[in-house]
Amino acid sequence: ALVNPSATVTANVQVRFASAPDAAGISTTREQWVSLPPRRRATVDAANVSGVTGSFATTIEANTLVVADRTVSWDGTGYGSHAETATDAPRTTWYFAEGATTGGFNTFYLLLNPGTSDASVTITYLRAGMAPRTKTYVVRPGARETVWVNKE
Repeated sequence: ALVNPSATVTANVQVRFASAPDAAGISTTREQWVSLPPRRRATVDAANVSGVTGSFATTIEANTLVVADRTVSWDGTGYGSHAETATDAPRTTWYFAEGATTGGFNTFYLLLNPGTSDASVTITYLRAGMAPRTKTYVVRPGARETVWVNKE
C-alpha cells in the first residue's frame, strides 16, 4: 500500500521486486511504476505484476515522500495476515529482539541486497544458555536471500 501525503506534488513511485535466487543462483528483478496524485493511496498487488512469483523482496523509490505499508495474507478469508511498515532508507545494522525456533515456530531472516556488488552479511545468533554463534552469508547484487534460523 502506498500513500502520497503531499497536498501539491504528484509522487512518481518505482516499486522493484527482486526474486530469491534460483538453483543456478540467478535472481530476477521486475518493476512497477505508480503515479500517485496528491493525497491519494494505491495498492500494488505483487500477484498482478508480470514475472513476480515465489519469494521476493521489494524496494520502493519515489521523487517525493511516500508512505508504504506491506500487508500479507495467506488465504482468501483473511484468517491469517500481518502488516509491516517500510524504513526510510536501507540499513547496514539491524537488531531483532525476538524469534523462536522451538515449539513448532520457524524464524526466517529475509535479506535484500539492492547494491551492484555482493554483500557480506554477518549474523550473530544469541542463543539461550549457549555462547553466541556468528555466521556470514553472501547476498548477490539485486537479490533476495532467505536465512532459515531454525537450520542455523
